[in-house]
Amino acid sequence: MALVDRVASLATRVGQELKSLRISKADDSAVLHLAGNETKTGTLTFGSPPQVPVGTMVYHPVRRDDARLTDSRTPTAHVHPAGDITSGTFDVARLPVGTSSTTVAAGNDARFTDARTPTAHTHTGQQVMVASRTIAYADLASLVPLSGVALDVAATTLTGNPTITPAAGTDGQIIRLRMLASGAQRTPAVGTSVRLGTGIADRSMPIPSGQIGMFALEYLSVLGAWVLFSEYVVSAS
Repeated sequence: MALVDRVASLATRVGQELKSLRISKADDSAVLHLAGNETKTGTLTFGSPPQVPVGTMVYHPVRRDDARLTDSRTPTAHVHPAGDITSGTFDVARLPVGTSSTTVAAGNDARFTDARTPTAHTHTGQQVMVASRTIAYADLASLVPLSGVALDVAATTLTGNPTITPAAGTDGQIIRLRMLASGAQRTPAVGTSVRLGTGIADRSMPIPSGQIGMFALEYLSVLGAWVLFSEYVVSAS
């Protein structure tokens, strides 16, 4: 019985000792989880540098001095919205150069400098005040004033004796008709529909060969007619 009592007493004392032990969970900061199910707890001491499995695989951490973090490399193919481009100069190869409504013209596009006939359009008298032109002798008899021009200066060479009847103009429009007599004395005249201004008694005007005669006419819409208000002859030399 003495032996049994002694074992029982020892067991009681072991139990009391176990109860007095304080067992607690280690702080997360003192836990290292390794591959698999192995866990190290307590104070962890690493060498210098820490012995961690760095490398180039997907499950490896990268060292802070890894050359791949700072090396130069060609960017992989990617795109940017137009709003991202705020400076610099585009290479012309990147521009949609062409001739359609969705393209741009190149700086040396021939369309910027080629000669072309203007499309039909009109101007008011205020936009084009004076226009000078040369007309053929055959066009004198039914002279047509330029549309939208306040002062129409027309020059011609006389090879005969025309009677000039201009077509209707616009109110206040003026025609100055300069006529060079060629080959002989020429005597141009204005038609009977042309009114004569004060001081002008004759509808015709002799112009010696080689000299220039001038008829000045103004269209008055209140009369519906041209008025010859000036005429003179001057030497061409």
